[in-house]
Amino acid sequence: MEPKPGAPRLRRLLPATGGGQPLASPEQAVRRKNITTACGACRKRKSKCDGARPICHPCIRKRSACEYTSQPHETQLQALKRRYSELERTKSARDELYDILRICSDRDAEHILQKIRTGISPDSLLRCIKEADMLLQVTLPPETRFRYDFPIVKTFPRSLENEDNLYLTQSIFQAKFNVGPQRASPAGSPYQKPYHAAHVVERKLDDLNVSRWTSVTSNNTLIRNLLRDYFLHEYPYFPPFQKDHFLGDMAAGSTRFCSELLVNAVLARACQNCDMIQNRANFWDPDNLYYKFFAETKRLWELADKDGAVELTTIQAAILIDLSYRVNGLDKIGSTYLRQAVAMAEVMQLLNTFPNDMDMEERNARDFTAWCLFSYQVCQTYYFFQKPLTNTRPMAPLPDPAQSRDWYGEIWVKYPADDTIYATHFGYSFKAMVELHALMGDIAFQAFSIPGEITKLSYEEALMHQSKLDSWFSRLPATLSPSNAVFPNQLKVHLEFHRTVWTLLDTFSEVATASGQRGIMTASVHFETIMRLYFLRHSYAFPDSFMMLFMVTLGFISIERLTFKENQAEINEICSIILLCARGLYEQSLKFYVAETLLHLTRGKMGQGTLDMLGAYVPAQRDIDLKRCMAARLNRSELPMTAAKSGKDLTLVKMESMIKEFEDL
Repeated sequence: MEPKPGAPRLRRLLPATGGGQPLASPEQAVRRKNITTACGACRKRKSKCDGARPICHPCIRKRSACEYTSQPHETQLQALKRRYSELERTKSARDELYDILRICSDRDAEHILQKIRTGISPDSLLRCIKEADMLLQVTLPPETRFRYDFPIVKTFPRSLENEDNLYLTQSIFQAKFNVGPQRASPAGSPYQKPYHAAHVVERKLDDLNVSRWTSVTSNNTLIRNLLRDYFLHEYPYFPPFQKDHFLGDMAAGSTRFCSELLVNAVLARACQNCDMIQNRANFWDPDNLYYKFFAETKRLWELADKDGAVELTTIQAAILIDLSYRVNGLDKIGSTYLRQAVAMAEVMQLLNTFPNDMDMEERNARDFTAWCLFSYQVCQTYYFFQKPLTNTRPMAPLPDPAQSRDWYGEIWVKYPADDTIYATHFGYSFKAMVELHALMGDIAFQAFSIPGEITKLSYEEALMHQSKLDSWFSRLPATLSPSNAVFPNQLKVHLEFHRTVWTLLDTFSEVATASGQRGIMTASVHFETIMRLYFLRHSYAFPDSFMMLFMVTLGFISIERLTFKENQAEINEICSIILLCARGLYEQSLKFYVAETLLHLTRGKMGQGTLDMLGAYVPAQRDIDLKRCMAARLNRSELPMTAAKSGKDLTLVKMESMIKEFEDL
C-alpha cells in the first residue's frame, strides 16, 4: 500500500529472525520491589528510589547525600508519628527545664546554663538534675540557737513577766532569757529549730504522677514540692479534706476523693505557700504560676457548675477558692463560693446524716469534710463580724486522736541534720481548733445577729460563754498545754482562744466588773506573750496567712496604747511590738496581697516617731506609697478594722473604706 499524500514517512520494519524469544506474558514480568519510604534526596528530586540502605542506587549514580527519616520497615506515616512523639518528649523536657530555671536560685541556674552550653540534651540534663537532686537538697544548716531578736528592745517586756503568765514556763522563753527554774529542754528538733526548716515526709508523694491532674505544668518535681509546702504551712490550720484520702485517690487515679478541680485549687494555694515561687503575691500577673493554677481552677469550677452535680470534692474546692480570694483582699468575691459550699453541703446533707450503704472510708471522708467546712465558715464569719452561715454542728462526733490517729491523718516532718521523723500531733490540734470554733460560732450567732452591728451581750451571757471557753481550755491535752505547744498550728489555737476571750469581754459585752477587767488584762497579756514566743521560735517570715490577722490586731492595739504612755522604757517596749508586727506584715505581703493592704493601714495609724524607726524594718516610705493606689484599686474586702473599738458602726471601719481614705491623704 502506498502511503497517503502528506502522511509521515515511517521506517520499514524488518522481519523477525528465527532465533528471537517470544515476549514474556504480563504474569511473567518481574515486578518492581515495593519500598515503604524513599530517601530524602529522591523525594526532593521526585525520582524513583529503590530503598537500598545505607545509600540507594540513584544517589550512588548521582553522587548525592542519601538520608532516610524513617527506620527500616517503617512507613512514612509511622515515621511522622515517631518524630512527633520525640518532639513532644523534647518539648516536655524543655518546658520542665524552663520551670526549673524560673524558680531555682541564681547559683543553680548558672550551673544549669553551663551544662546547656556543653551541648547536653534536655532529657540528659533533666535526668542529671533529678539524679543529683540538685534543687531538692536546699536545706538549712543545723541551727540549735534562737536566731530571732525583737526590734529595739531585745529583752522580754517586764509587763508580761508575772506569776500568772502560764506561757513563761515554755522552754522557748526560758532558754532564750535564762529565767525561771532551770530544767532540761525538751528533746528534739521541734524545740530547737524553726518550723520552716522542716519538710513534710509523705511517701505517697515520692513517686506520684501529679501532672496527670493538671494541664498547667507537667513538672512532677515542682508539683510534689508545692504539695509538700502546702501540707507544711497552710493545710494544718485550714484543711478542706483528709490528706490521706486525697493523696491515695490521686495516686490511684480515682475521683472519689480527688478531682482536677480540687488538685488545681490546692496547687494554687500551694504556690502562695512556696518560697520557690517568685512574686506570688501578684495574683493579677498572668505569668505568675499562682495565677495559672487559679485560672484553671475557675475554668473547671464553671464546668462543674454547668454540670450541676454536687460532689464532695467540689465543696472542698470551694473552701480553697474562698481562701484564695480572702488572702488577696477579695473576700467579697470569695464569700460567694463559701456560701455555695454550705448550700451544696445542705443538698448532700453533709452535716446531718449519711447513706446507710456508704462504706467506712467514704463515711470518714464525709465526716471529716463536714467538720472542716463547719469550722472554716465559723472562723471566717467570726473575724468578719458576721453571723455564721450555719451553726449546725455535724452529727458525727470527733474521735479521740489518741485512739484514731488515722481518722485525722497525721502530718510527719523531718528537720535538717536529724534522722528522727516527728509527728506534729495534727489530730489533737484539729480537734481542739474545731471545738473552739464551735464556741466562737455560738458567740457570733448572738453578737452578729443584725448585719453591720454588734449586739452587746449581757453580763450573764458573757459569763456563760467565758465559762465554756475556760472549760475548753482546761481540757486541752498535754501536747497542747501552754508549756508544750510549739508547732505553729498549736500556738495559733492558743492565740485564737485568748483573742476570743479578750474581744468577748471588751467588745461584745458590757462587763464593767473588776473580774471582767482582770479577764481582759489576762487575755491581752497571754495573747502578746504567745505572739512574741511564736516569733522567737519560728519568726514571722514563713508563709502563714492566718497570723496576719493577729499581727494587725496586736499592732493596732499597741499603737493605741502608745498614746497613753510617758515612760520611755514602756514606750520603747510598745514600739518594739509595733515594729515587730509591721515587719511581720511586710514578710507576709511577699506571699499574700492582703498583707500589703494591712501594712498600709497599720503604717497609717503610726505616729511620726514610730514611722522614723520603721524604715529599718520595712522598705522605704516612697516604696509603700507607690503601692497605696494599687491597694485601693484592687481591694474588695469587708474585713472590719475595729480592733477593740466598742460599738462602732462596722460600715465605717471596713478595710475597703479605710484604704480608700488613706488613698486620699
